[in-house]
Amino acid sequence: MLYIDKSRTPAIFAEVKRTVANYDELHENDKTPLKRVLIAEQGALCAYCMNRITESTSTIEHYIPRHGEHGDMSLSLEYSNLFAVCNYTRNAPKKDKTCDDARGDTLLTVDPRRKADIEKLRYKLDGTILSSDAARSSHNTGELSVLPSFTKSTSKSANFCFSMLSTHWGKYASTLYIG
Repeated sequence: MLYIDKSRTPAIFAEVKRTVANYDELHENDKTPLKRVLIAEQGALCAYCMNRITESTSTIEHYIPRHGEHGDMSLSLEYSNLFAVCNYTRNAPKKDKTCDDARGDTLLTVDPRRKADIEKLRYKLDGTILSSDAARSSHNTGELSVLPSFTKSTSKSANFCFSMLSTHWGKYASTLYIG
């Protein structure tokens, strides 16, 4: 999972936000520039699995979902609630879905906007994300209770995570858990 600094709302989004009441009312031509800004902000990496993303291979994700039991439509246009995530598994069987496609409206136990949350993560080669924070772990095993269902993606993703951590974020390379 990627730490994302959401400290500034881009001017382009502030203008679009004034024209509609919630995200569901946004036209596709308004979502495209927003997605471009999100992708650039994240260095063209999925906020969850850190795979490379483009406009055509990503979707706009809401950290706090818009719908469902935990949904909050009032946050649907809050820039700090939006991320770009991959949609590579959009047409895959349910068991193979990752990131946004698998998450649905489930609340996350880790917040990509909080550096402290991200620094506690460890990655296994099968794509499982572990946490050193017992409060966020499942049955005290350290495995995150929400994330593995959509991060156990292909070994390509796991190898990509390892490559990115060791090559580009050397200080975070120690967070890789080989298991």
